[in-house]
Amino acid sequence: MRQIVVLGCGFAGYHAARRIEKELTGRRRVQLTVVTRRAHFVFTPLLPGVASGELEANHIITPVDEAFSARTEVIIDEVEDIDFAKRHLVGTREKIPFDYLLIATGSVRDEEAFDGASKLVGPSTLTDATAIRRDLLELCATGDRPLRFALIGGSTSGVEWAAELATGLRIDHGLTPEGGDVEIALYEKGDRLLPDHSEQVSQLAARVLDGLGVQTYLEQRIQRVEAEKVHLDDGSSYPHSMAFHCAGRRGISLWSQAAPKVDDLDRIEVDDTLAITEVPGVYVAGDAAAPLSDVPTRSNPQIALQQGRWAARNLLADMSGRMKKPFQYEDRGDFVTLGRNDAALEMRGLLLEGKAAWLAYRLYYTALIPRPIQKARLMMDWIASRMAANDSPAPALLEEHRENKNGAEDDSSTP
Repeated sequence: MRQIVVLGCGFAGYHAARRIEKELTGRRRVQLTVVTRRAHFVFTPLLPGVASGELEANHIITPVDEAFSARTEVIIDEVEDIDFAKRHLVGTREKIPFDYLLIATGSVRDEEAFDGASKLVGPSTLTDATAIRRDLLELCATGDRPLRFALIGGSTSGVEWAAELATGLRIDHGLTPEGGDVEIALYEKGDRLLPDHSEQVSQLAARVLDGLGVQTYLEQRIQRVEAEKVHLDDGSSYPHSMAFHCAGRRGISLWSQAAPKVDDLDRIEVDDTLAITEVPGVYVAGDAAAPLSDVPTRSNPQIALQQGRWAARNLLADMSGRMKKPFQYEDRGDFVTLGRNDAALEMRGLLLEGKAAWLAYRLYYTALIPRPIQKARLMMDWIASRMAANDSPAPALLEEHRENKNGAEDDSSTP
């Protein structure tokens, strides 16, 4: 019996395994095994909402043993090594043989980004998101004001978390920058936010964050982050109550010898069919793969989902002796969420913003949730959040702040 192993159960791994299951229906001489270190498939795009308290954690997770058919073997184990020569994975409890392997191990925070990076977290894993939620509640319960938050990195995760944090503090706790209750600083080493997105999405995000009272510092490199202070490479430093690491991610190296080629961020280099050229029968998808030409370089669940399914099809074609096809990315819109009531959606050069983009984002991601009961619970979370936002004075405060800021800009430009 031939063994197909999918390593990882994030966006790429989950959708790859589901595709393989579908294609293998009725074939008894092939065994599919999913190997993951987590007992749940986590819908990672919604983790900032868990961290801020908008969403319940159990509404965005699916137990792995319920996600696949009874014929699919699921092994929950930490893989320590991949022996490509002997064609098996080395887990903490057992060796897992494979004839064909699909690597979808995702990425981790770049702990080498700056001094102290390894001690910080961001809302990128369920464990970190729930820890942030707990710490935020404790911090908001203290009488210390202003609360100071430092976010390192102006990529998608940094911008989305800054907006979610700002709106969550307004709606849930009544804490606003204009009221002197909170200060949120976002540090980006480049000359603009969202460097992997278009200029117009970047400009829109900058305007929204400014309206939320988030202070953005561009072309600022972090030297080190200590328990209560952020130090920049120009010698300046700023206090913080909590700091978050959103400054880049890198691949996960799981081999001790005969390693495949990787780029400078440890992402595995693949050909246009998502195969490792040096190792027959091994494919890579999602954040574990180095970016291909003509494919956006940003970490994106759409890319991971499409690559997972495409790599699965090519793996099965390889096993059956059929022709493999080069990966073709289908642009279904570039989403960036900007808090609980706002988003940006760019599709084929057209930019949609505000509540319409927010609704499109909610509907799109709800459709991708695996189980119907989770879809319903997620929609209930969002409806409750929306009602809380409407009852909160935060929207009026935000609108007043924007009007005052626009009026000040108009006055300053008057001769």
